[in-house]
Amino acid sequence: LHGYVLHQKNVLPAFLYRWFPAIEMERYEHAELHHGTYYTVFNNEQDPIGKDLAQRIGWKTTLIGALFFLPWMLLVAFFVSPIPSVVFACVGLLYVLTWNTIHPEMHQPKRPWWSKLAPYRYLARYHFVHHDAHRKGVHVNENLVLPFVDYIFGRRARPTPAQELEMQRIGLQ
Repeated sequence: LHGYVLHQKNVLPAFLYRWFPAIEMERYEHAELHHGTYYTVFNNEQDPIGKDLAQRIGWKTTLIGALFFLPWMLLVAFFVSPIPSVVFACVGLLYVLTWNTIHPEMHQPKRPWWSKLAPYRYLARYHFVHHDAHRKGVHVNENLVLPFVDYIFGRRARPTPAQELEMQRIGLQ
């Protein structure tokens, strides 16, 4: 969803943008400001406004996402079993909590203990490639929390030698 809803205009039905203007605001803040105006250096934004913009998934976006999936979850719960619906809701909540923890750390490093662990370092480097490619108009590595989804949809990219050098320079080894 990140690559479509947050990076491309008008991918959802028009009535959703009318009913939920927060969707377009989130896309604008994420694609135009977070990627386009700010964070030209991956982890060193100096602008006090841009520093905190689009770092976390807000409660409005979380609520809109929940409302979007609710009918499908109710159908599955009613006709199949409530267990998949509960699991899906828990995974969705865990996704938001994980994003809201690791994404700000990638752009404004405070270096908590878990930022030295291999899974976090992998995701930070993965996200660096996403930002660098986005500046060039290429949409890859869009799923920060569940990168295997990018493998499935053929949107995964490995770092280029130039990206490897830049990641070393800014401390993402």
